[in-house]
Amino acid sequence: FLMALGLRGHLAALNTSDLTDYLSQGTITTTVGVFLGMAANKRGSCDPGVSKMLCLHVPSLLPPSFIPMDLASTVQAAAVAGIGLLYQKSSHRLMTEFLLNEIGRQPTKDQNTNDRESFALVCGLSLGLINLQKGKSTVNGLEDLKIEERLHRYISGVGADKFQNTPPPFPNGSQTEGDRNARIHESDMLNRDITAPGSILALGLMYIKSKNVSVASILKLPDTHFLLDYIRPDLLA
Repeated sequence: FLMALGLRGHLAALNTSDLTDYLSQGTITTTVGVFLGMAANKRGSCDPGVSKMLCLHVPSLLPPSFIPMDLASTVQAAAVAGIGLLYQKSSHRLMTEFLLNEIGRQPTKDQNTNDRESFALVCGLSLGLINLQKGKSTVNGLEDLKIEERLHRYISGVGADKFQNTPPPFPNGSQTEGDRNARIHESDMLNRDITAPGSILALGLMYIKSKNVSVASILKLPDTHFLLDYIRPDLLA
C-alpha cells in the first residue's frame, strides 16, 4: 500500500519526523513499506536523504566502526530494492560496485543464511534497475568493474581466473575467523544457485531492447535435453 502511494507521489508530504515515527514502531511490514514507498516516490532522483535512510539498513554499506544492528533479512532486502528504485537509470558507480560484489558475496555472520537466495536476487534486480536499458553505455567510466564479464561468471561459473584482482567479497578484504559462517562453508567456490538468478535479471535489464547478440548468447536457452538436465527450471523461466 505504501509503495503504491509512493508511485502515485503521495508520500512527498511526509517529513523526517513522520518517517522516524513509522520506522521506530519496529514493525517489519511497516518498515518495508516505508522503504519501498519513499524510494518509489523519489525513484531516479538519487535523493541523499532517502539514500541515507536506506543505506543505514544495509550492513555492508556501514563503516567497520559502526555498531552492528540486528536487522531482519526482509528489511535488508527491502532497503536494497529501494536503492535500485532510488538510483534508477543513474549508473551510480558506488551502488553498482556494491551490488555487483554483494551478488557473489560469501555467507558471513551478519547475514541470515536462510534468505541468501532472496538477498542475492534483489541485489541483481537493483543492479539492473540502476543500469536500466543502458547497454554498452553503462561501461563508460565503469570499465574496471567488468560488469558483463562478472555477471557472466556468476551465471555460468566460467572465467574465474579473470577476476583474481577484483574487489574481495568481504568489507575488510579477507574473511576473518569472526566473519566465518558456522552453518555454511563454500571455501572459494562460486555457488551458482545463489548468484545466477539475480545476475540473469541484472544482465537482462541492462540490455533490455538492445538486441545485443553477445548478451543474448549468454542468456540463450539450452537446445538439447542433455543440457537442460543441468539447469534449474526457475532459471529457464
